[in-house]
Amino acid sequence: MAQAKPLAVDYSQENGALQVLPRLPLLSSHQFAWDGILVQYHQQPAWETHEHCHTQHVIGIRHLQGEQIANAEFVIVPATAPHKDFWQQETDFILFSVEPARIAQIAHESVDGDRIELKSYIGMCDPVIYQIGRLFQSELKSNGLGSRLYADSLTTALSVQLLRNYCTKEQLIREYTNGLSKYKLQQAIAYINDNLTEDLSLEAIASHLQISVYYFARLFKQSMGVTPHQYVIQQRVQRAKQLLKQQNKLSISEVAFQVGFAHQSHLSRHFKRILGVTPKEICKK
Repeated sequence: MAQAKPLAVDYSQENGALQVLPRLPLLSSHQFAWDGILVQYHQQPAWETHEHCHTQHVIGIRHLQGEQIANAEFVIVPATAPHKDFWQQETDFILFSVEPARIAQIAHESVDGDRIELKSYIGMCDPVIYQIGRLFQSELKSNGLGSRLYADSLTTALSVQLLRNYCTKEQLIREYTNGLSKYKLQQAIAYINDNLTEDLSLEAIASHLQISVYYFARLFKQSMGVTPHQYVIQQRVQRAKQLLKQQNKLSISEVAFQVGFAHQSHLSRHFKRILGVTPKEICKK
């Protein structure tokens, strides 16, 4: 008699977690439709799952609290790998569900190798992935204010760290130096400035330049000294400053929307951080 296949859990489905967990996540990126990744923050009671597998690669971090990672537990479950889990008391954890195609794309762009397989892992938390987890958790709590470009950047960093350290075979990550060519950099800056109000993605900018996402993200930072996401925020703040100084006054919320920020509070936070003054202070001048 053939052995029954384990239940396949697809976290990309809105209530997919309920196939193996008793509660829905407290926070989820499902509404943001980030490219190739779903991020969820859970608080679950003591529980034991039945055997199952995942459609995506699943990375979990338990006890994601505070600045210290000493008590954090880190788990990797590759897609399709049979898996059971249990915990004996209520616990909190963050889950990354990464589409295999996203890992494969970044591997194709960044790794010298033909066959890429993630390995199962459980143990002490990786410091880099722990920090990425904290940043993603903050992004969920802010209701996705950091934009698709920010989520893309974190997903790329997570994928590269997995490829570098958690494959069944050691992978050589390609290193790029010297930044983008002058022409490519001008193309990138022009595209960003022309689409500043849009929900930009690394994929869209890299595709416009006809280069890979990984190559673009690495070399743009080498050329500009900041990540693409940081550069976009800086440009939005500078454009907002120009609009706020104009005589035909727009409200701060109208300016925030016109330059690509989701909310006035989002503009105000970055405005103060970058320029050292608030939008209201600029208006008064």
